[in-house]
Amino acid sequence: MQHIYLSPHLDDALYSCGGLICQQRKAGEPVTVLNLCAGIPNYANISAFARSYHQRWGDLSNMVEARRAEDEKTLLALGVKVVYLDTLDSIYRTAGGQPAYPDLTALFSSPQPDDAARLPQYWAQQAINLLPANQPARCYAPLAIGGHVDHYLARLAGLELAKNVPEVWFYEDFPHAEDPITLDKVRAELGLDRWRSRTVIIDVQAKINAMLGYDTQTQKIFGTEEGLKQRVKDFTAERARNIQWQEKLRYALAGSGGRRERTWRKLFGYHAHAERYWSQR
Repeated sequence: MQHIYLSPHLDDALYSCGGLICQQRKAGEPVTVLNLCAGIPNYANISAFARSYHQRWGDLSNMVEARRAEDEKTLLALGVKVVYLDTLDSIYRTAGGQPAYPDLTALFSSPQPDDAARLPQYWAQQAINLLPANQPARCYAPLAIGGHVDHYLARLAGLELAKNVPEVWFYEDFPHAEDPITLDKVRAELGLDRWRSRTVIIDVQAKINAMLGYDTQTQKIFGTEEGLKQRVKDFTAERARNIQWQEKLRYALAGSGGRRERTWRKLFGYHAHAERYWSQR
């Protein structure tokens, strides 16, 4: 089985699907990550909003090249093939000579008309071009939990792929999916209750080890390495309670979050970790 992951940004595939990717590579199955928004901007003309991101990522003069380098190193260490498209990240894109997404409100709102008309079809076609002939394949795309414009456009690409590819699984965007309200919004938008869900037990340490390869993102998103480890373990243990009895018992007796759950974790630790995927069939 050939596996092709649509990753809006240079970390999304491993952050959201790292457990399954590690499992697939351990089984010797070929995996490709298609990085959608990996184009190199003209740094002299980026917006103040984009510069604020650079400052949080380490303020390097060649920021996208640096992020691509850490992504490539991390994925190649797992034996994952990586493909970079020339689409600019939304923080660098322009419309009518002005920043297309000049602030956080725009970044988590509806896409620009030109983006919506062009990018999903282009990205879907690039994924189709990677499909092997006469070999089973599965594509993966984000649910766009959290509403980031690039994730939303990648979801549209996944829905476009589903018209032509027998198997397309949609993944829960981490860390956006930590907030259950964001998942509820997507559940209502897509009618997820009519979709099929699959919960996959993972090796959480393998996922964490892979995620730690993204040095530019760890401090910005998680604060510290320990913060990353804690949040990944908490989130994936929550997903495991769908199918693992000890985590179900933990939830019934201690709940999710709060002092009672912290006490449970201190006494009993974690029992299982998982990722959850969704498909229309």
